[in-house]
Amino acid sequence: HSVAAGHKSMASMEPATKKAKTEEAPAAAVEETPAIEGDDVVEHSMNINAAVDKAYEGKNFTELCEAPISALQGIAEWTDDLVSGFPRPVPLTIGKLGKWKYFLWARAITVLAEKEIEGKREKGISININKGLDVAHEHKSLKEICALPPSALQGIAERSDPDFASIRIHTIGDLGKWKFAHWAAAIVSMAELEHVDVSAHK
Repeated sequence: HSVAAGHKSMASMEPATKKAKTEEAPAAAVEETPAIEGDDVVEHSMNINAAVDKAYEGKNFTELCEAPISALQGIAEWTDDLVSGFPRPVPLTIGKLGKWKYFLWARAITVLAEKEIEGKREKGISININKGLDVAHEHKSLKEICALPPSALQGIAERSDPDFASIRIHTIGDLGKWKFAHWAAAIVSMAELEHVDVSAHK
């Protein structure tokens, strides 16, 4: 009798356990609903308003890449006409400035010049950037190259030096550190990571 009673007791517990699970299901569903609704109303706070003019503060990174470089805060509109005379590919837009090979060359030179140790070139080493320099400067150190005018870069004529000077770029080092080109390069990189339709990615 005691065994039968034991079976009865276990049998009577099973429905209760199943019923408890059934009652918990609706509660779980109710808890998930606010989280889903919350995703729909999340406000993004990202902006680069201190880097662009007021008229462009509502633009996304992709749109900014197509904007003239004067859209960058601190660059006058007359600069758009000025750069139209720069060596090709002409950096007429923020996107093109961020990818402009002469800026990228100058940036690389200035970055690595800081790691150059004077008089420590190894014998027989072939390190050089001859494809990017005029022949007269191929033997110089990176630090010396930083002090040269932009026209020392292969492809930039001497007549362009005054144009660079008018936007406070007197040397290759200045070009490599030009903050507006750095901003442009950053915008280009960000555009590659951007979902144009924010609602499509949650």
